[in-house]
Amino acid sequence: MSEPPKPTRVIVNAIEILGPPMSNIIHDLGPDEVACPTCQGVGMFKTEERSPDRTWDGGNWVYCTPWHNHYLVTCGSCYYGKAKLCEHCHEPRRRFDDCQCSGAVAHRDQIEHDKEEQRRAMCKRVALDDYEGEMVYAANNSTYIMTDSIEYYLAESPSPADEVFFACTPAEVDCSASAADIIERMRETASENSDEIECVEFSKDAEQALANALGEWEDKHCTFATLFWQDENTIVEVPRAMVEAAEGEGE
Repeated sequence: MSEPPKPTRVIVNAIEILGPPMSNIIHDLGPDEVACPTCQGVGMFKTEERSPDRTWDGGNWVYCTPWHNHYLVTCGSCYYGKAKLCEHCHEPRRRFDDCQCSGAVAHRDQIEHDKEEQRRAMCKRVALDDYEGEMVYAANNSTYIMTDSIEYYLAESPSPADEVFFACTPAEVDCSASAADIIERMRETASENSDEIECVEFSKDAEQALANALGEWEDKHCTFATLFWQDENTIVEVPRAMVEAAEGEGE
């Protein structure tokens, strides 16, 4: 196995080519800005790529041309050489990334909490006594519970007064077989045996007859469960007496 020819290396003097404009880069920094610590305020930096010595191809090791390239890339940590400081930890944060310090995370969580509270204030409300659904969605624990289990759920809650329940909408599992899909699969399977002739033909009533047969088979042999989905726009209001009773049990 012969080695590939070595590349011809040239060295480019970036300072001579870029010239005097690169010798001094001016930034006017705001009170919440610093020169980017990644690129030192230049807005770009030199990176490199190297080829591997060899690669595995077709059961054999193949030598690679040993190239080595340097080039300038835009800094991904700042905006044109300037980085914003986090208002909580006062450390530079990466461009497009939110700071992950505890203060920043808590601030974002509070914003989301306030938005959700405003949204819930506009929700439709129905009294538990008037609610006819079998299930409710307990928002604080992201769980579905039976409506007649709310009292027990509140008794186990560390803060019954803060619990929020959303109404639920029932929906049957939809996994019925489609007559059209079955016929299409039969056509595709038949066509695998020949690309030139039609290997299967169906009567004009074939799809409807199959759909009727599938319906009869489902009615006789299948039982579909009912699933419940939260209705985020309807809150089920629990009687105050039930909440107070649960708070009394927790004392």
